[in-house]
Amino acid sequence: MKVFISFLFATLLFASKSSSAQKASRLISESMYLFDGAKFNFSDSTKYNYISPKRGGDLNSKYISYGNAERFLYAPSLGIIQKNQLINQSFDIYNHRDLAVTTVYNTTFGAYENSSTVYYYTTVDDTFTSIVNQVWNKSLIAWQNTTQQIYTHDASGNRSSESLQYWDISSGTWINNEKFTYTFDASKNMTSRFYQTWNISTSSWENNFKDSNTYTVTNKPLESITEVWSAGAWKKLKKQTYNYDGADLMIESQELGWDATASNWYNFKKYTYAHDAAANVISFSNLNWNSGTGSWDEFRKRIYTYDAANNLLTNTWYYWNDTTLAYDNGSLETASYDASNNKLTETSALWDKPSNSWISNEKLSTTYNSYNQKTVEQNEVWDNTLGSWKFRTGEQKYYYYYEEYSTSITNPSLVNNSLKIYPTLAKEYINIKADLENTQSITINICDIQGRKLKQWAVENVNNYNYILPLQDFVSGQYFISIFSHNSLLLKTKFQVIK
Repeated sequence: MKVFISFLFATLLFASKSSSAQKASRLISESMYLFDGAKFNFSDSTKYNYISPKRGGDLNSKYISYGNAERFLYAPSLGIIQKNQLINQSFDIYNHRDLAVTTVYNTTFGAYENSSTVYYYTTVDDTFTSIVNQVWNKSLIAWQNTTQQIYTHDASGNRSSESLQYWDISSGTWINNEKFTYTFDASKNMTSRFYQTWNISTSSWENNFKDSNTYTVTNKPLESITEVWSAGAWKKLKKQTYNYDGADLMIESQELGWDATASNWYNFKKYTYAHDAAANVISFSNLNWNSGTGSWDEFRKRIYTYDAANNLLTNTWYYWNDTTLAYDNGSLETASYDASNNKLTETSALWDKPSNSWISNEKLSTTYNSYNQKTVEQNEVWDNTLGSWKFRTGEQKYYYYYEEYSTSITNPSLVNNSLKIYPTLAKEYINIKADLENTQSITINICDIQGRKLKQWAVENVNNYNYILPLQDFVSGQYFISIFSHNSLLLKTKFQVIK
């Protein structure tokens, strides 16, 4: 077994980071080991395969742009490593993920079976417009919609709404569930957030709660008021206020509640902050309002320290003791870093009153490669009897393996071509506008969410193509429109029909 694992998940070592700007490092596998009380044993691993040399990613990426990822599990009862899951991803011409299909390995039949699918609909800059989830229906032998999230954006690129819908099998339509709506000011500060839920009986959105926010002239939060919808009107619930010093650093914030009977705000909690010359928060205090004495009571506080690179070194919690009228030590977190400011260790300790000292509790240790990517991560606990760190039974240890690759290969995306569909939420028709870099013959395909081709037509020798497509034969749902030239995909986007 050791030989197999070493072959399948071999670590690639780098002496130093390549000086070429065309080089990068991407994750090729990760594995987890479990501690049995004496040693770590292999538990599971995932291997990543890349199709395009330009695609990569690591644990810090928005998503890892692999072609497929295959997961393996160790079966202790059989003493073998088994296939478990395979995820295949596809990408649009701009190298943005648009599809992820998960299959699960059936050990009885020795083959992968469909499990779930996620469609990602994005703009050219990889901003979500919608995400559709499907599961495989074995009885129907077909993909079945489950949920979808729909996102809209304003002219400045701010997300103006996000809504969740569930698929209704009986009617074959999407049913609304919940929705957030946002507004922004000219500086892209969120000025309001509305939350609504769908009432199936009345087929309408019902208000739930909303936040209204204001900002300083330097775009710092100034006030936030939360209201709830009750008896056909908005009712105040709570308010958050913020104060700043001359350096525009927050020095205080307060939480206030609303007294509906007296129609005024009342104190609830207060937080105070202090900063060092580098604007790092060095202390944080939490006080609670005492309505009986009409004053603030001490509750808890934190003290922070930093190194010369402004990395957080210590974070100490203190709790107020009403008997001694002083703060007692609570917990302590300590961190260490390498020369690249990667966190190497994070250690926690608890205050022990009998010994009047800090007692170590847990430690997380991490190592990195020359690209500052995480390679090993493990957790240990302190054994007070032995006076040393040890692994607990069941403790997990993670290994991450990478490969260096070139990013200098020309991106196949034809960025000089453009495709616009409007309206994207359509009822009677859509306008198709394709601007091509060169005059050429094209084929236009329209498919539904299941990938079934619904319409196709060809156009000879065009450079700028405009067409109005009637939608009388289209049911409510989402659709793909793709433009091909000589069997090569030039452009692809999506639109939604609402009837």
